[in-house]
Amino acid sequence: MPARSLLTKRAMIAALVLLTSTVVMSRFARVAQSERVVSVVETYSRVFAAKLGEQLQNRIDVVELVRASWQKERMAGLGEFDDVADIIHAYFDEVQALNWVNAAGEIERVTPLDGNERALGLNVAALPGPGQALRDATALDAFRLTGPIELAQGGKGIVGYAPVRVNGEVAGFLNLVFRSAPLMDHVMGPSDAKSFSVTVMDGTNSVHEMPHDPVGEAFAVSTTLDIAGRTWTIIARPTSAEVAAAQSPLDELILLIGLALTVFVPALLNESALNKQRLVEREERFALAMEGASDGLFDLNTLTGETYYSPRWFQMVGYRAEELPLHFDTFRKLIHPADVDNVIRPAHDFTDSDGDIVENEFRMRHKDGHWINVLARARLVRRDGRVVRIVGTHVDLTELRRHERELKRAAMTDDLTGLRNRRGLSQVLTRHAAALSDTARLCLMHVDLDMFKAINDSNGHEAGDHVLREIADRLRGFHGAFEVIARVGGDEFLLAIRTEVSDAGLLDFAQSLITAIGQPIAFEGKGFRVGASIGVDVVSSATEESVCTAIANADIALKHAKTSGKGRCVFFEPAMRDETVRSVEIAMQIREGIDRNEFVAFFQPQVDLRSNRIVGFEALARWRHPERGILNAAAFVPHAEDAHLIEAIDDLVFSRVLDALAMLDGLGLTETRISVNLSTSQLMHASVVDRLLWKVDEASIDPQRICIEILESTLLNERAGNVVRNVHDLAKAGFSVELDDFGSGHTAIASLLNFPVSRIKIDKSLVAGIAGDRNLQAITTAISDLGQKLGVTVLAEGLETEEDRAFLLSTTCAQVQGYLVGRPLAQQDLNDWIVAWCGRHSEPLRARAGTGS
Repeated sequence: MPARSLLTKRAMIAALVLLTSTVVMSRFARVAQSERVVSVVETYSRVFAAKLGEQLQNRIDVVELVRASWQKERMAGLGEFDDVADIIHAYFDEVQALNWVNAAGEIERVTPLDGNERALGLNVAALPGPGQALRDATALDAFRLTGPIELAQGGKGIVGYAPVRVNGEVAGFLNLVFRSAPLMDHVMGPSDAKSFSVTVMDGTNSVHEMPHDPVGEAFAVSTTLDIAGRTWTIIARPTSAEVAAAQSPLDELILLIGLALTVFVPALLNESALNKQRLVEREERFALAMEGASDGLFDLNTLTGETYYSPRWFQMVGYRAEELPLHFDTFRKLIHPADVDNVIRPAHDFTDSDGDIVENEFRMRHKDGHWINVLARARLVRRDGRVVRIVGTHVDLTELRRHERELKRAAMTDDLTGLRNRRGLSQVLTRHAAALSDTARLCLMHVDLDMFKAINDSNGHEAGDHVLREIADRLRGFHGAFEVIARVGGDEFLLAIRTEVSDAGLLDFAQSLITAIGQPIAFEGKGFRVGASIGVDVVSSATEESVCTAIANADIALKHAKTSGKGRCVFFEPAMRDETVRSVEIAMQIREGIDRNEFVAFFQPQVDLRSNRIVGFEALARWRHPERGILNAAAFVPHAEDAHLIEAIDDLVFSRVLDALAMLDGLGLTETRISVNLSTSQLMHASVVDRLLWKVDEASIDPQRICIEILESTLLNERAGNVVRNVHDLAKAGFSVELDDFGSGHTAIASLLNFPVSRIKIDKSLVAGIAGDRNLQAITTAISDLGQKLGVTVLAEGLETEEDRAFLLSTTCAQVQGYLVGRPLAQQDLNDWIVAWCGRHSEPLRARAGTGS
């Protein structure tokens, strides 16, 4: 039959049917056209929601990665914060700022600062929306978004907070600030903006709103999106142009020409064909939009296996659209074999699933053979309880995962030396221990550099950094011996070696390592040398607990190596741990004693050797222990130094000295001095001079009446550079400076010339028994004569017998201190001793007050 005749016959039949159904068909045409518009809008609404959720989740995933890394290593320091921020800003251009909010809710760090200055110092905990998000994030230990807010930087945005915990306590929050408009524009793209208008609501508050035509309101479709504790409603509306493109005047024509419909049946058929063409054009336009999107779109018919893949999907895997069939098997064959079982789920699993959204991450093979990381998020479409379609997106996360690996690698690496740092070290060592043969063992060596701080202080940090890099290179190249090399402190390294040699062999090996470290290091025309002390322990079993114990044991052994003379290697022994535990217990008691004011000063008299005038007192720290009674400094100072509590004790003693000087003023001893020891750690502080001056000013005491006692060993300390500056500044501020225990060790005669020393104290080991020992007599006489020639007062400590006093009278020694004069006295006993001393020597108290010179 000719096509024309066939068309006419069909038109006549259609005309007869439509003639009796004019009104019905008119309504049907209108409804059908509206449904087509709604269907297109509904599809777009779901796609927009999926893409928006995907884009937000990508950004949240990065924040969660950083948070998890810091929490795992129990570090929330901000040393790497700017580096993390640079990566996030480079990857997500709509992020307004990445901030650090402290535990109190105040913004402490802002990146970038330019343009965000108003946010710095803002207390977000006091703001209703952000404050609630902070509380929710803390309670749930998860990233939580606020509702839409007006940003301090200007404009509308959304803000999220992720808590960072250290030892279980919230140390602060990572704070991500999004600008709403750029994020939505990125999701929508310019092509879709011509066809649709989108409004995103958080409850009754607008997150983002585009102008929309009243015509499109009738076709509006809502979709919900749950993200980071917020439920957003996404309302999509077609533009008037999109509605016009989807509709025709067919319904009006039917009503007007009813009976004449038979004449215009061809027009009806042509209009139908035109509507189909318009639908194809809309699909092409939608496909072009998907091609410009960053996500690959797929639409799977679960009944037939037929699958639509967007152009971006094919581009993501490196193929042209015509190279692969539009079927589910195409996707299945590209999945990594190890991921197939986790990705391809049986149909009944989907059917029984309660949720409408599924997501998964896996690997897919690119056309060129490499594997890409893909995140899938899909919506399940059900009919009669059965999943008939799966529509979603595939996002290429390969670049993001690469950035994550870089972040992890940076978190595990020491920037200066390129060595591993402390983070994750125990897990790595545990893996090495588990891989040992039956005859091998994993030995840990904790290395600390000797004399490094002196180089760093005297020559600057550039020299110190150069030394550390050179030592790191020597460790790497040391016979290729170590499984792990980590920098675990400023000048400390932890080495792991798999070995079958004996302990004696390990000692020889460690000594050769010390020798290699001690070789000269050239820098800017100078030659530096550092030494090394090493503590050693062996991992007892392939568990992380055993590894952590061995690390701690090696550290304990290292401390013994340093206290026994440095430049040595010491193996851990159980008795060392017992000693350490005891030291920790004593340190805890010291801390409690400081809080309870148990530390006091006792005062030992100092008198003129020939006239018996009182010239001063030495303040000695004592501990009124609640169980052990009065303890002298030797019983607690070493433990206090290890626990970094010695400065607190120094401060307490100094305050007691000021009280004692005020009491002596009341007795008329207005020029009598008191000597007080300052610890090396105290003398290294840049603020020590200002702090002491503030205290003496507050007590109205002349600083000349206080003698700062310094041990010769302090001047020989690795960090003597800071001490030297402070000693000179103390002298300039009016304090007297004296060398204690002179002659007991490496006597630095040059110290008398290089430092503003007003008095030296001959060590008691050179005074006790001097009357019967010619060697002691020669040494003490030489020191006294040297002091006299240099104009420095000489005091002999430890005087206990009249015989020794008689010999000292034959020398140029000027002053003495010891049990023959008086034992150390509590402050409340000073008055009685002073009265008794002056009474025995038959002169009034005020007449016996010396100048201390």
